[in-house]
Amino acid sequence: MENIRFFQEETKMISTTKNFRKKLSSLADIYVNDAFGCCHRNHSSIVGINCSEKYYGLLIKKELKYLKNIFNRKGVKTLILGGSKVNDKIKLINNLIPKVDNILIGGGMAFTFLKRLGVEIGDSIFDKEGFKMIDNIMKQADKYNTHICIPYDFVCSNEFNNEGDIVKRSINTGIDKGYMGLDIGMNTVTNFIQKIEQSDIIFWNGPLGVFELSNFSLGSKMIMEYLACSNKISIIGGGDTASCCQKFGMEDSITHISTGGGASLELLEGKTLPGLDYLI
Repeated sequence: MENIRFFQEETKMISTTKNFRKKLSSLADIYVNDAFGCCHRNHSSIVGINCSEKYYGLLIKKELKYLKNIFNRKGVKTLILGGSKVNDKIKLINNLIPKVDNILIGGGMAFTFLKRLGVEIGDSIFDKEGFKMIDNIMKQADKYNTHICIPYDFVCSNEFNNEGDIVKRSINTGIDKGYMGLDIGMNTVTNFIQKIEQSDIIFWNGPLGVFELSNFSLGSKMIMEYLACSNKISIIGGGDTASCCQKFGMEDSITHISTGGGASLELLEGKTLPGLDYLI
């Protein structure tokens, strides 16, 4: 047995890839794909095995249960979005605006929204391409009566570490030059929790601050704690948000934590994942 990642034919289309896939297919009569985290990739072990019988594994069935039709269920639905760039999440936003009641925006991407509203963001992350998309996002949100919530206040620093000059700022004061927003503030946490309280289903993709640094982890931690103590359907979209949940030791209290950040994102964008193109 060998880790298939050592073979370049696994991830690349080269002259020997076709024969490599035939060799993999000859190893068994039944193929079970349970690697959800790779299902959005056209890798040989995901899409190149041609056994007579092919099935989803139990993990993938669980992922599909919570991700594929979750927003078609009845009830108030809230999407929590973090991460650095609007541009990275634009397909997800456009696909889910008609399906959710609230979108709570934190993380670095919030500052692109704030800049569009005329708030001074100092040296905070700014997504130039995403900035051009804000007006259309707001227009679509109005069309479907989806409430977009952006932060009221922020925890800022002049350094990207725990040792800088840490200050609190709001949309009224803006952020000074030389400082960057690294977490949502307590007023924003309160507002977000109020929206979550009114919700039945919550999907979260992207931390709300730099949770790896203790001084900027409180916003994400408090929202995570509320979800963990609630009886609501709470779904974490893998990746950094799953790492955030694990850091705070709340994995057992969340309804579902996806094992695939990129795969869950693409599925919720409305895409068909190559690795799921099998008989069940």
